Amino acid sequence: MFSSFYLKAFNVDRAFIDDIIGFLREHLPCDLMPYLYSGLDSVDRIVFAKPYTRYSWMLVLNLRTSMFWVRNGFRELIVYLGRDPLWCIASLLSELVPITIHKTGPVCFGVLRYLPVYKTGLEGLYRDLVNEFIDHLDNCIIECEPIDLMQKFIPWIIAKDLLSIDYGRIAYIALHGDHEIIRYWLSMNPSRKHQIAVANALKAYGYNPENYGLKTTCERITVKNIVSVDRLCKLVEGADQDYCKMIEILVEVSKNPDKAWSILAPWREEIEPVIDYIQGFIQEQSIKNT
Repeated sequence: MFSSFYLKAFNVDRAFIDDIIGFLREHLPCDLMPYLYSGLDSVDRIVFAKPYTRYSWMLVLNLRTSMFWVRNGFRELIVYLGRDPLWCIASLLSELVPITIHKTGPVCFGVLRYLPVYKTGLEGLYRDLVNEFIDHLDNCIIECEPIDLMQKFIPWIIAKDLLSIDYGRIAYIALHGDHEIIRYWLSMNPSRKHQIAVANALKAYGYNPENYGLKTTCERITVKNIVSVDRLCKLVEGADQDYCKMIEILVEVSKNPDKAWSILAPWREEIEPVIDYIQGFIQEQSIKNT
């Protein structure tokens, strides 16, 4: 199975793939192996995107550090190659393992993405983010994109309590929707702190936590728009200093669309293959600023 990484990896040294395979051989649980194999089989190429290259600009435009890109039937998985290789491995697992599984809701989608990462021993990558979210929600205020509450924050918490459950079992439960996977999670007797956090996140998204068997501690929760680049960067999993700088460049472009190509001039050659996407972003910002 692991030999597929060598065949499909693009834009990265063989030694780096050796390190990825070595990590997976040591840490990947048996219940994830068939899903990872299916995921590898479903992509044509895995592109490791270094900062300021055409592929990393695509990722930053979408505020992602990994994404699928299909062109003329050719399916690529783009993974940001930042300064911490563990985030690169986390991206590979979160994208490849659940790719062939049917998802029936945003929480199911997130749990199926992040559980493989946790099961492979990389839960610590998310610990600070989770603790920060919990603290903010305890104060009945949160600064994030609303959908992230369902696709990221709630799954980050739920996945922690499902580590001992076979991944195939979770995939089956996920077929029955978000309500069922939350109900199953509650049957695992999660901590009161985590129950309150999930309840508050559901309420912040506009759902009634009581419909899920949970009770909130907030009468009203304020969801604030993200206004700072620092905050935006912090919420992008695996973003490093280079990634954050690319966000800053695009923010500058968004504020000065008439000077866009002057701002982007140092990277014009790399941007050329994805210029249509960049132009679409510039046009969108021009309309917003009128």
